[in-house]
Amino acid sequence: MIRFIREFAINAHGSQKYGENLYVKHLDDVYEVLKRFGFDKPELLEAAYLHDIVEDTNISIQEIEKVFGWKISDLVWRVTSAEGKNRKERNERTYPKIAGDYWSIVLKLADRIANVEESIKTGSTLLHMYKKEYPYFKSSLLGVFVDERSMSMWNHLDNLLEDK
Repeated sequence: MIRFIREFAINAHGSQKYGENLYVKHLDDVYEVLKRFGFDKPELLEAAYLHDIVEDTNISIQEIEKVFGWKISDLVWRVTSAEGKNRKERNERTYPKIAGDYWSIVLKLADRIANVEESIKTGSTLLHMYKKEYPYFKSSLLGVFVDERSMSMWNHLDNLLEDK
């Protein structure tokens, strides 16, 4: 199933870029972050390939549910940015829906880790944005749904953003 979902995402994102690479690099990175931290839940790994599809392509959440089922579509919906006039407002509207579900928090953490690691590696100016918004990101999402594996992700992100 993961190969099918990966191909579905590649086709949906088309020629969209992630920095200098095709977008699938970011999707592969999110998948690999989840694996690195010991997450092997199939729906979570599958959602890694679909997490940006609704906000970045013409695929709707209803199509995701029809093709991949409710569990995956719920994860994708939760991490999909809500409408807002700017990034701050979108985050204020998005983080509460993520915070209501452990697996959504883990997926968003993997996404953010992948983004920060890539920003550090490439010297992207986005690193400053991620660091600036990290206190709000962390206070919004680090709550009751925490365990050893997710805490190791938070600690890793803390270390990545420390003194950068």
